[in-house]
Amino acid sequence: MGKKRVVVGSISKRKDGSRVMTSTPYELKNLVDALKKADLNEKLYFNLESKAEQLKKLSEAVEVGRLDQEKADQIEIIIQKIPTFVDFQVALLVEA
Repeated sequence: MGKKRVVVGSISKRKDGSRVMTSTPYELKNLVDALKKADLNEKLYFNLESKAEQLKKLSEAVEVGRLDQEKADQIEIIIQKIPTFVDFQVALLVEA
């Protein structure tokens, strides 16, 4: 089976130049639920994904036929809603 990505937080730059990871209550619930299902004897994989990387992967998925254009348009709207102060989203990769 393939991997499914679960967004568990975001990394933003502070005014002083440092970076901080934050999570909404919904993202924390996603993380807890994913960890409950995960085999903790196995490695956990996290991706740091910028808005540009997500849009690139989305267009690649449409090109190779893994995703239809209507669904891709819906996902693109969600990606475009990521605030500009967010440098990366943190995604946990889990078994689909």
